[in-house]
Amino acid sequence: MITAHSYQLISKTSLNRLNASKYQSGFLIKVSENACSAYADYFPWKVFGDLSCKQAMKAIKEGNLNNHLLAAFEKIKIELKAKGAQRSLFSKDLSIPMQFTLTEANFNTFNKAYQQGFKTFKVKMDDSKEKVAFLEKIKGFKVTLRLDFNLLFQDAAAAIKYIHSLSDDLLDKIEYFEDLLPLRLYPFFKEEFPHIKLALDQELTLTNYEQADFVVLKPAKFSLEQARLIEKPLILSSYMDHPIGILWAGYYYQELKLSNPAGLYTFPLYQKTPFHSLFKVTQANLRFNITGHGLGADHLLETLTWNNL
Repeated sequence: MITAHSYQLISKTSLNRLNASKYQSGFLIKVSENACSAYADYFPWKVFGDLSCKQAMKAIKEGNLNNHLLAAFEKIKIELKAKGAQRSLFSKDLSIPMQFTLTEANFNTFNKAYQQGFKTFKVKMDDSKEKVAFLEKIKGFKVTLRLDFNLLFQDAAAAIKYIHSLSDDLLDKIEYFEDLLPLRLYPFFKEEFPHIKLALDQELTLTNYEQADFVVLKPAKFSLEQARLIEKPLILSSYMDHPIGILWAGYYYQELKLSNPAGLYTFPLYQKTPFHSLFKVTQANLRFNITGHGLGADHLLETLTWNNL
């Protein structure tokens, strides 16, 4: 039996330059069989072409699942199997190093995170002088920067001009530029900057990532088996989704045996919910406060209202 719980997350600030709304809707999926229930999250970003919640529910009812939904139901199968075996999905000593996501050029936010132990920062970028000035201000700290442009530059010449405008000592701090420009323009960019690292996210498929230096993997969008096929350095990131989605991303991190800082510290971007209690962060490392078998979140999930699709 498949049921759903609709939710709305309320962000504290705008999450990226493409989406100004503070209200983000999604739904949790519950599958019950043999006295067990398993859960996954569906969280769409319509600006990136995802099916709306209404469209996704209709697709589930009709059995017309795209890769996003197939990934959700693969997760459910994994949890059902774990619960059937009466085991947790997570090792007790799992501790995931985190990057800190900066959606705004706010030095106080940066400094507070830095004092808490964060040393890797993902910065949501635009082409403003304000953002560059902010980067110049923080480059003197012992930090690694990951810059996310959400395909801002649609012309290789404009992207090249932008990189030329950055100081060399700032470039030395930047691990990679994520979605700086469309994949089709990578060869032109690399002719000018062969040593600048590019990370692929939005356009990622299982066959098109060879030109990228890093792959930013969103477990919400890909199955674990698909993730295992990618032969590039992986940067695991949440979809800025529900905490249940973040738990699943943590499971991927564990199973893929990753070690580099991950982008799972996105739940603080939203106003608090009871599900925030699933997480504990110490010195920029994430641990899960879970109990029982499977994901270990039944104590929260069973309090929700579930409806037929």
